[in-house]
Amino acid sequence: MPALLLCFFLGWAGAHRFYVGKIGTGILMLLTGGVFGVLWLIDFILLIVGAFTDKAGNRLTEWIQGASLDYGLGALWIERACDLRARSRRNMCNELPTRSTMAV
Repeated sequence: MPALLLCFFLGWAGAHRFYVGKIGTGILMLLTGGVFGVLWLIDFILLIVGAFTDKAGNRLTEWIQGASLDYGLGALWIERACDLRARSRRNMCNELPTRSTMAV
């Protein structure tokens, strides 16, 4: 979800591409205004349908399948980082709140 929000609000500047690790195309989008709006629109559609990938080739679909409004954006960001498998040996994914541990 953070990538989708970044694309919607700052897609013309390539913010969502920086977020997923695609620095080169992020700089290109920043300098060209989202390649004149065309690449921004393509990326936005790809994010909505779940076909957009990060630098490692992982699809950004976890927020669609497992996220809940209960978690809030902070936990969604952590969930996204865990999905990338780009975390250190300290496994912050085990610290995510679950529905059973959250107050109702």
